[in-house]
Amino acid sequence: MLRFRDIGKLKKGDYSATAATLQAEAFGSPTPIPTAEPEEAQSWLWDQTLATNSISILVSRPKVGKSTLAGSIAVAVATGDQLLGRQVVPG
Repeated sequence: MLRFRDIGKLKKGDYSATAATLQAEAFGSPTPIPTAEPEEAQSWLWDQTLATNSISILVSRPKVGKSTLAGSIAVAVATGDQLLGRQVVPG
């Protein structure tokens, strides 16, 4: 087991210790802390473009069509139609 104080002794490319092991030692945890969260199935409002349960920001220069796109997304969601060739979940 690699100790936090031994990090300086590692050779270049020899980084077998995980961040969880080092974090567990630093905070005195008796068990390793898992580094990866279980994968959750991602649901999409607009197929592979706009995810549900997330925050999205539409940013661009002035007068390039941000409001038009936002309005088109709103209409597609309201009607359940496709938008730019991608399926939209009605809601």
